Amino acid sequence: CIVSVNPEIACLYEIDYVQIDRDLRLGISKGIEKWLCNYILSHRATDKNPHNVHIEKLATLSNSNYKQFRDFRRIIKKSETSLSKIVSLYSITKNDVLQFVRKK
Repeated sequence: CIVSVNPEIACLYEIDYVQIDRDLRLGISKGIEKWLCNYILSHRATDKNPHNVHIEKLATLSNSNYKQFRDFRRIIKKSETSLSKIVSLYSITKNDVLQFVRKK
C-alpha cells in the first residue's frame, strides 16, 4: 500500500513522515529488501550517529519466515547492493549488528 501525501498539506500537521522515492522503491525487487529500505529511511542515521540494530531484531520486526538465521543474515548482507542509493555506510559486524548511515 502506497500513500501519497502532498508536502504542502503535510506541513500543516505537526507530524513526522518519511518521503520514499517511488522509483527507488519500485527498483527494489525482493520483499525483505523493500522492508529494509523502509526501515532505513524511517531512521535517522548520520556520520556522527550511525544506526545500529541487531540482525535478530530485524528478523523479528520484519516477521521474517526464514527457518535459518544464517539465511536471513545472508539476505541482509546481499541487500547492500540494492540499497546503495540510500546508504553511505552499510556493514554487518562480527556480532551480527547491522550498522548504516543514510546518504544526505
